[in-house]
Amino acid sequence: MLVREYWKQRLQDQVLPQAARIALNWSLMPTVQHFEPGDYNWGMTVYGLSPGESFDLHLKILLDGKPVEATLSGLQCAPEKLN
Repeated sequence: MLVREYWKQRLQDQVLPQAARIALNWSLMPTVQHFEPGDYNWGMTVYGLSPGESFDLHLKILLDGKPVEATLSGLQCAPEKLN
């Protein structure tokens, strides 16, 4: 997964409006986040795959301090163009 830190480093020497940098930062999910009951988060995840490409996402998280693993199979990247 291409996280916020990746994009910050990749774009550090690019001439971009500050508003664009802020929008990208706010659109990405945090690299690490602690959730309490009732919390939620919206954001994009970036994987460096081609538009329309399918993949399996393997998750490793902690729930109540205990490791949980799961696989979301058959996810698909957004297409290059919408019909």
